[in-house]
Order: sequence, then C-alpha cells, then structure tokens
Amino acid sequence: MKAGLLILLVSIVIVGCKRKDKIPADVLAPPKMEAVLWDIMRADKFISDYVFYTDTSKEKKAESIKLYQQVFTIHDITKEKFQHSFSWYQSHPAFLKSIMDSLSKNSASAPTKIIATDDTTTGPFKKPFLRDSSSPSRKRKVVNPI
Repeated sequence: MKAGLLILLVSIVIVGCKRKDKIPADVLAPPKMEAVLWDIMRADKFISDYVFYTDTSKEKKAESIKLYQQVFTIHDITKEKFQHSFSWYQSHPAFLKSIMDSLSKNSASAPTKIIATDDTTTGPFKKPFLRDSSSPSRKRKVVNPI
C-alpha cells in the first residue's frame, strides 16, 4: 500500500514539475513567429496606406487575405499553422509578450522619414523631397500689419 502511494506521489510530482516553458514542435519558434507577424503588420500598413489610398473601391478583407497568403508563402507556412501557433502564443502570454516587445523595438528603429510628392506643382517641389527632424527649418519673415 505504501509503495503504491509513494509511486502515485512521485508520478504527481514529476507531472507537476514538467517544464512549462517549452514550445511544442507544432508551434512556430519565436524568431519565425516574430518574422511572420512583422510581415503581416507591414502588409496591413501597406493596405491601409497605399492600396485604399489609391483605390477606395477595393474590398479590405479580400486584399488582406491575398497579402496574408503571400506572407505565408514567403515564410513557407500555412494559414492553419499560423493560426494554431498564434492561438498557442495567446494562451502563453509570457512568450507572446517577448515577441511583441521585439516587434515594438523593430518598429521604433524603422525609418521615420516622410516622402512627399506633388505632381500638380512645378518648380522645386516637382521631385520627391524628404522631411525629417534633422532638416533645417526655414525662418519666416513676420509682416507687422501696423
């Protein structure tokens, strides 16, 4: 009786002490998941900033699905594999937080220059120009109406 109770107790301790920080084999590894999420975020940004800006008649969901499929093809995964992996990461917030923190660092280090074009004007603004915080500001003359 005591031997059976001891075996039961040892097996409970072994199962209870199982490593919980291990990612299953059928889930995308954190670096791969980070790369896929980064590309999906970039696809969303492209759709909202370019596709719908140039052609408002396009359907957002259909365009998103097309670009997401291209992202999955580039990373050699399926939609189902991504959804399964993302669900696993959502149920393990510590892993998801580390991935999201890495994505946040990537977006913070991305270039912040604005490229402006204006095809309707002539003169110095005919070609694209760059504006950023390091460009010198022009001083304007203030005309006093008095």
